[in-house]
Amino acid sequence: MLEKGTNVLFGWRYLKAIWRMMILVMLPIILLTQTPSRQQDETLLQIFPHHQGAPLPDGFYVYQRLNERGIAIKSITPAPDSLIVRLASSEQTFAAREALRSSLPQAKIITQQPPKPVPFWRQKLTQKTATLG
Repeated sequence: MLEKGTNVLFGWRYLKAIWRMMILVMLPIILLTQTPSRQQDETLLQIFPHHQGAPLPDGFYVYQRLNERGIAIKSITPAPDSLIVRLASSEQTFAAREALRSSLPQAKIITQQPPKPVPFWRQKLTQKTATLG
């Protein structure tokens, strides 16, 4: 026959085991579903010359024109026949395009949203297994 004190002790052990199991199950689920995105709010502007062989503006000139209007820039990268401007926030895309259009009338400006990277766990789940034989 169990005494009253041992029954309470058994109940605590049971509850602790349940909590541990819940944490062990829920923690990986939370980590997998709440992975932070690397580029949540980033926008790209790609600047091309209107005509083949026309000169591109200097990256520093582009930086100055955007900085004058208070547009935050992450980076300006030269690419083959173009410049790629990474903006800090997508809200400033319209203002950046207008600033560049007015200061660079000889250039064509294209807005791009970079593709969101696929989380590592999703890549592993969708990978096809190699069959031998």
